[in-house]
Amino acid sequence: VSFNITVDARGCPPKGTRKSFTIRPVGFKDRLEVSVDYRCDCSCTYYTETNSSRCNSAGTYSCGTCHCEPGYLGARCECKEGEVDHQPRASSCNQCLCYESEFGKIYGTFC
Repeated sequence: VSFNITVDARGCPPKGTRKSFTIRPVGFKDRLEVSVDYRCDCSCTYYTETNSSRCNSAGTYSCGTCHCEPGYLGARCECKEGEVDHQPRASSCNQCLCYESEFGKIYGTFC
């Protein structure tokens, strides 16, 4: 028997804080004690690249993500505001547009 769990921190407590919790599946005698050490400072935050070519020179690259300058959009800051319209179509700024119906079905020309 195996279990998959996901634990997300809601915030970052003061340095040196440790928390623990117990997982006890219903119907089992076993239990698992989990100890958590928070590591809120990611080493990638020390390296940032302003006006990065990875972000089309319109954003700051940090931790594998582009943070776009005002007026720019997209995963790589490839779109200028105003170039994107919100009407359903196949692509916007060279990216496929996919939509999710109220029933959870994903649809779109290239999805």
